[in-house]
Amino acid sequence: MAENKPGVTQKLSFYDVANDRRVVDLPGYGFAFTSDKRQELWEKTIREYLATRTALKRVFVLIDGRHGLKQNDRDFLEYLESSTDCRYQIVLTKCDMVPRDELARRIELTLHELATQWTQAMPSVIPVVARAGQVANIGAVQAEVLASLGLLQELMVNTK
Repeated sequence: MAENKPGVTQKLSFYDVANDRRVVDLPGYGFAFTSDKRQELWEKTIREYLATRTALKRVFVLIDGRHGLKQNDRDFLEYLESSTDCRYQIVLTKCDMVPRDELARRIELTLHELATQWTQAMPSVIPVVARAGQVANIGAVQAEVLASLGLLQELMVNTK
């Protein structure tokens, strides 16, 4: 769950979705309103968790859409590429705070970088907009989560 204030997620939170499938919310690796020591502990916990999960299907990396990929994001992507076999999906957050033309340019630059530098990245970027309690495009994120868990096809078959 993305929060308004950086550093709110301070532990691994496990959500049982179906059968033996879970979604795990991890602390962020970027800026947070907390001590450097606590951030170092979070980073260590995140890295250990990701490196030891052989059943990991996908990591959803939330990037602040106001800034696009920054060096700490690239460092994290490099870690994913070197320490896991897992694919990852970039989700741009706070896209409502970016003018449309700038957002389009940012998405294009991100897609280009993913295609040319990162082999485990999914070939799309999901922009998310949140305004006055409403969230736009969250359905795309939900669909990708379900697909990565092998549940989207199941859901579609069961609703026919």
